[in-house]
Amino acid sequence: MKVLHIIPSAFNYFDDIRREAFAWLEEENNFGLQSEVITLEYGTTTKKEESEVGVTAPSRQFLGQQPISENANSWDRYDIINLHCPFFGAASQIISWAQANPNKALVVTYHNDFRTPDFFSLIIKFYNLYYLPKVFSIAKAVCFLVNRRSQSRGGISTLKNDKKAFVLGQISDELDIHKTDIVSDLILVYNNTTLTNTN
Repeated sequence: MKVLHIIPSAFNYFDDIRREAFAWLEEENNFGLQSEVITLEYGTTTKKEESEVGVTAPSRQFLGQQPISENANSWDRYDIINLHCPFFGAASQIISWAQANPNKALVVTYHNDFRTPDFFSLIIKFYNLYYLPKVFSIAKAVCFLVNRRSQSRGGISTLKNDKKAFVLGQISDELDIHKTDIVSDLILVYNNTTLTNTN
């Protein structure tokens, strides 16, 4: 299975999401998935970002800023696009790709609600308020983290179709053989989404 992760990396607003997503990406490759990544970048890639990614995902090459319009042309070779949210940029390309490729799967991983410490972050917040409902409506699955329910209320209330919702990191001694392993749960979502998409 080929998975493309689209990870926000605008300035320092998404540092936590970038670190988390790259760690998951590294683990997915250890499970045998062919996982690759692009970042939604504004500004130049910093040495700090390159260093963090090098430590978190040593087998991945961090290319930094890439023109999304050129990159979107190659997305058809992936089975799944996993968009990490909240995000900033490329929403129209992502929605267009999902509409043009109904046999593929757009999976959204919602990390937590976006915080607004300054004026520019308000623009990012309004961007998400406008685009998240559109992205959620076209996605095949929307994943939330069990340990961040209180920090994800905005995302949870935006999702109008509960059948698309998946919770990563559930703890259930009877049903969940991997306990709180986020990546194993994410792979189950990929498999479920791919199987559902082919029927």
